[in-house]
Amino acid sequence: MSLLVMAKLLLGLVLLSVGCSGSDGEISCSTTDRAGAYVAHFTERANGSCGAIPDTVLRFSGGSGIGAGCRLDAPDVISRDQCTLERSATCPVAGTDQTLTIVASTRETESGGAKLAGVETVTAFDGTGAFLCTSTYDLSATRQ
Repeated sequence: MSLLVMAKLLLGLVLLSVGCSGSDGEISCSTTDRAGAYVAHFTERANGSCGAIPDTVLRFSGGSGIGAGCRLDAPDVISRDQCTLERSATCPVAGTDQTLTIVASTRETESGGAKLAGVETVTAFDGTGAFLCTSTYDLSATRQ
C-alpha cells in the first residue's frame, strides 16, 4: 500500500472538519479554520505494523467532509468547546483492493487553526477483508 496515499487519506479525514471556539479564552477558532496548505508529520507508535508515513503537504478548504469514497463508521463526536474532533471512517486505497479503517482524535492547538495535533489508529485490510496491518500514529500539522 502506498504510504503517501495512506497519509493523504489519513490527514484528509482529520483536517476537513470543524474548528474550535475558544477554550478558557486561550484559543480563538471558527468552523472554517482548518483550511489551507498543511505540512503533516506522523510518528508511528511502538508495535505498529503499517510502517512510517512520510511528511506530507496537503491543501484543504474549511468546513466538514471526508475523503472521496470514504464513509463514516459512526457520527463525528465534537467536544463541547468544539476544539476536538473524533472521527471513525473506512476508506478505499486508490489503485488497490485495500481499505483503511481510521479512528482519529484531533484538536486545534493554536488560534485560527494554524496548528493541529492528534492520534490516529489505522488498520488496513485486503479486498477479501483479511487483516494486513495496524498502527497508531501521533500527528502534528502546521499550516504553511
